[in-house]
Amino acid sequence: MIALPAPAVRIDPDAASTIQRAAERAYPNEACGLLIGCSEEGGWRVTQAVAGANVHSEPHHRFEVDPRLVFDWMRRLRGGPEVLIGHFHSHPDGLAEPSAIDRDSAYDEHAIWVIAAVPGGRFGAIRAFRLGEGGDSSFVEIAVKRET
Repeated sequence: MIALPAPAVRIDPDAASTIQRAAERAYPNEACGLLIGCSEEGGWRVTQAVAGANVHSEPHHRFEVDPRLVFDWMRRLRGGPEVLIGHFHSHPDGLAEPSAIDRDSAYDEHAIWVIAAVPGGRFGAIRAFRLGEGGDSSFVEIAVKRET
């Protein structure tokens, strides 16, 4: 049996820069925003990252993308080739991996989660995840391919 390649997410350079800038600017709080893109052979492509306000009452440990931003972009993208494919957020002084809080908050098994580590306020690693099958709150890592 031939093993199929795991899905990957390609992140366009401008989108990657937006995530990095947002993560560094928000420090020591969590940055957050939306991932706009499309599915493609072998995974997904993030063509645009849209930084948004973290409206959670505990922004140092949790994030919540401003719902108005989500609805505005859903309307803007309606009927077009690109869609809202997920969101990004940062982990100040943490790892670029889902936290227990992320696992408890996860609900959309179709969304891509891009997480950026921001040790000491400087951008570090970036990784991507999706919920496991059936929305069991376990995350599966997706390979990140940053375009140049």
